[in-house]
Amino acid sequence: TTPKTSPPANDIINNTIALTSVSIPTDIFKQPEPTPITIKTHSALAKEVNGNKVFYELNASERWPMASLTKLMTAVIGLERLGTEEKVTDLVKLMMVTSDNEAANQLAALVGDKFVELMNQKAQEIQMYQTSFFDPSGLSFLNQSTVHDIDKLVNYIVRYQPQILQWSREKEMLIGGLIYKNIHKFTGRPDFLGGKTGYTEDAHGNLVSIFMTANKAIAIIVLGTPDKIERFAQTQQLLEWILQHFKL
Repeated sequence: TTPKTSPPANDIINNTIALTSVSIPTDIFKQPEPTPITIKTHSALAKEVNGNKVFYELNASERWPMASLTKLMTAVIGLERLGTEEKVTDLVKLMMVTSDNEAANQLAALVGDKFVELMNQKAQEIQMYQTSFFDPSGLSFLNQSTVHDIDKLVNYIVRYQPQILQWSREKEMLIGGLIYKNIHKFTGRPDFLGGKTGYTEDAHGNLVSIFMTANKAIAIIVLGTPDKIERFAQTQQLLEWILQHFKL
């Protein structure tokens, strides 16, 4: 059976970036202050992709274990160092769809011993100054970042490695002759443009999700929800609050 594929995310995101780059006087969009919202997570950020508009933030500058959100950087380094040959892209796809730890380690081995050093160098390059990487999979508690820094990584991927998001939004994918189902629960939704799951006992539930509204792409990042289920529930609650209180 050939798995179903979603329409390309690249054009949607790029068109959105172009649209939101137009300068419009903000005073014509004056809105009442939104009602407060409380979500069950250590830190969170909801922000327009590659833009300045922040819809919600909570403990946005506090460091937290990244867990498998680490694999977003692993994918970036792998593709930039090795290119897009099938062996490389298959490993990246496995990381994005099933969060496979062994795929991350294999990709790092293909690059060489300095892989983690390259991850930290890239973090500095894109101004992720509160981020540190110690392994390519995210299993180490020492892989830490903030929602602000992770947003910078998301923006970098949108601009320079958008295929990572395309692969991450597929509900299922044929890799090496086998069909793998995506563990990100928002796949298959027409408004979902991609993202990444993360979970360890130290980090609890982490999640990156990018959604398309009528005219904006919004990244919602949560770190430290109580469990794997709540990372999706809290993200959905925050998205609904944003759509209710902001003209998007």
